[in-house]
Amino acid sequence: MESLRLTAESASVTRLLDFIITQAEKAGFSEDEQTQIRVGCEEVLVNITKYAYPETPGDVSVTCKKTLNTRQLTVIIQDWGIPFNPLSQPQPDITAPVDTREIGGLGIYLTRRVMDEVNYKRENDSNILTLKKR
Repeated sequence: MESLRLTAESASVTRLLDFIITQAEKAGFSEDEQTQIRVGCEEVLVNITKYAYPETPGDVSVTCKKTLNTRQLTVIIQDWGIPFNPLSQPQPDITAPVDTREIGGLGIYLTRRVMDEVNYKRENDSNILTLKKR
């Protein structure tokens, strides 16, 4: 299990993603799978940097757990910002014409599509999003 905790700001996103992809590579994921993991995690991290801390700066933590015998990567993304469960948001209507769609909501939809499992919990005044790729 490896962890990295940084200030939740846009400048930290690349470093956090590089950390995650290094762990995915060590776990044996292909380049295509690594791209999926990057896209799914990037959506979450960008939203945290934009919305989790509206009044004061805060941190974001990423923990990666590798399971080599089953080739699974678990990415736990945690922030201590405002309570927000992205999984409780309504699914976007991707069949609607682009000019009639509401803005937002595609990020978590995309994350759910590229990851095998996505779970949320609020614990100890923190948002914890767990993403799994097999």
